[in-house]
Amino acid sequence: MVTGVKDWERWIRRFERFRQASGLAEKTDETQTLGLNEEQKKDYKTVKETMTSFFVKTRNIIYERAKFNQRVQFEGEPVDEFITSLYSLVEHCSYGELTNEMIRDRLVVEL
Repeated sequence: MVTGVKDWERWIRRFERFRQASGLAEKTDETQTLGLNEEQKKDYKTVKETMTSFFVKTRNIIYERAKFNQRVQFEGEPVDEFITSLYSLVEHCSYGELTNEMIRDRLVVEL
């Protein structure tokens, strides 16, 4: 379980740096607890959704799609690594049902 402890220590150090850099550390305790009341703090789903909306910033879809469409296979890069990279990039593009087709098209363009 040593790995779990190290992971936690690393995560909490990063979070403390985030609190300082974002100015969260200077906010009231109520703000730092995301403004949840006692009842909301007891509901996992509410806490998770609130934390996600606080920490995960809205992505710029146009920028994410540009990154995806500009990704090329690097010289000497194995095909499986390139495809894995495409799948990672496409996650933030909001292509929905077209996701697999977009990956296919990127692969065709590379050939």
